[in-house]
Amino acid sequence: MTEEILLRVLHGEVLGASEAYTLMHGLMSGEFTQAQMGAILGILRVRGERKEELLGFARAMRDFATPFLIPAGCLAADNCGTGGDGRGTLNISTGAALLAFALGVPVVKHGNRSVSSRSGSADFLEHLGFPIDLAKDAMERLFAETGFAFLYAPLYHPAMRAIQGVRRELKVRTVFNILGPLTTPCSVAYKMVGVYDPKLLEPVAYVLSLFGVRRGLVVWGEPGVDEVSVSGKTCCLLVEEGRISPLTFHPHEVGFPEYPVEEIQGGDPAENARLFLDILSGEVRGAHRDALVVNAAFLVWLSERARTLTEAVQKVEKAIDSGRALERVEELLGVARRMREGGEHGRHS
Repeated sequence: MTEEILLRVLHGEVLGASEAYTLMHGLMSGEFTQAQMGAILGILRVRGERKEELLGFARAMRDFATPFLIPAGCLAADNCGTGGDGRGTLNISTGAALLAFALGVPVVKHGNRSVSSRSGSADFLEHLGFPIDLAKDAMERLFAETGFAFLYAPLYHPAMRAIQGVRRELKVRTVFNILGPLTTPCSVAYKMVGVYDPKLLEPVAYVLSLFGVRRGLVVWGEPGVDEVSVSGKTCCLLVEEGRISPLTFHPHEVGFPEYPVEEIQGGDPAENARLFLDILSGEVRGAHRDALVVNAAFLVWLSERARTLTEAVQKVEKAIDSGRALERVEELLGVARRMREGGEHGRHS
């Protein structure tokens, strides 16, 4: 069956959800050669992945994942970009997640090291001093104590080892860039996903609508960023109780100017970590700060901690200006480091 599906992909045919599930199951199980895996990823990249394929792929990856447990009744949030937009911006989604956490949103951030960019979420957090490889039980305790967890993808998706070498050799975005944000190994109530191509808005929203999120948001920003943009319009699809509705956003709606996209570019992980802390300490204003603020505000609003986006922006700015955001992030890093010093890292990998 798996070989038949492989041949269909190689001939350019589109798969249904169940066939896509079987194909991904084969990829995760190591049933294909490196050449076959490279061909599959290359063909999917060229022709584009359909929504039923994404649904089947994501379901298979979630079934292979190591589950992360959060307290019953906890309405946690996750935000993640697909990457692959080629813009090299500051680690905005991860910084926004930390800001939302500082405002009381429980956050389970799912991410990885860079594959096609200069700085992935794991690289960025590591340079902030966060122990990305804490053992699962320690990370679960960290979340229960602080309200923040980072799920380093290789530890929670061990079956991905079968495909990781091919991904690194290709050095371009693949279907796994899209699947990463859809395969958080725990159930979150609020899910915000940034995509690198507006054509992905509807397929990703479709998958979220079937995964039972309380509220989901898929965003693409001009001139081509996988986050809410401060350089032009952002196109969004809001998912609520399985229904999908379109939204648009422009930074002037919350009193922000429009910046050239070059002004939100970042550097390597160390530079991005320093810049983030400088923003939290009040030393940096302008494009980088506004990009972080508006993306954090969207997550705060999506998580029902503010009635309007304007109110959410005001809350985020107040948290930065008062020093509360920096204080909360430093508290989190302190607790996480103490757990690391207790030797609780990576045993489940």
